[in-house]
Amino acid sequence: MQLPALRNSVPASLNGQSIEDFIRNSTQNLQRAAAALPGSGVAGAVYLDFDGTTGVWKLNKEAVDPKGLGRILVPQHGLFEGYIEWANGSPLQKVQRQLLGVHYDEPMTEHLLSKPLSPGAYKKENDGPKATLGFVGFMLDDGANVVFEHSSMGATKAINALATAATQALVAFGELVHPVIELGSSSYENSYRKIYDPKLTVIGYVTDKRVREVNVIADNDIITRPTTSQAKLRRQAKEGPAI
Repeated sequence: MQLPALRNSVPASLNGQSIEDFIRNSTQNLQRAAAALPGSGVAGAVYLDFDGTTGVWKLNKEAVDPKGLGRILVPQHGLFEGYIEWANGSPLQKVQRQLLGVHYDEPMTEHLLSKPLSPGAYKKENDGPKATLGFVGFMLDDGANVVFEHSSMGATKAINALATAATQALVAFGELVHPVIELGSSSYENSYRKIYDPKLTVIGYVTDKRVREVNVIADNDIITRPTTSQAKLRRQAKEGPAI
């Protein structure tokens, strides 16, 4: 999959589908992705990473305060699933495809990688093929494209939850909307140590129409509940108040 350039532009269509078909395909892909869980990049993008042992967010490998990054808009088509083959701690090959709204005849597996696996190159314990989930979005403060992709259980659960929320929002709003998130973290103790998980907190949504018509998304563009359509407002005005 060639990931889209997202700066100030998000496609308006649902690939010719109804919202019901989009939701059905998205749900099926999410179920497949969840069952699979225990390269190319995006030009001009900055890359997010999360350290599960320290709870630190990194931007292009530099530790950052997630609150300082501001809000990130994640378009529906920017959520993706993939597979990466790791060799000696470095990505040897990867495959990615859009997670929501697209029908696939087969689940995402290592068999979709373009080349045969190379187990002879594995040197580290975690080398080999790994399922991933991720997103391409853009930061509202400066419009920079941002990519987050991970294979850890905590990260993939967070992205799965984000994708599920984005799909459910289509039902609630009845139109194409894109989630806006803030980054955070949570932690828990196991028998050996403290483990951190990333949090992708949805603080609202921006309609596809609004994203396409403005260059800068403002706070008042972020909505938390469906707004009454103009058609319904005109109908209510014509019918008058209920007695």
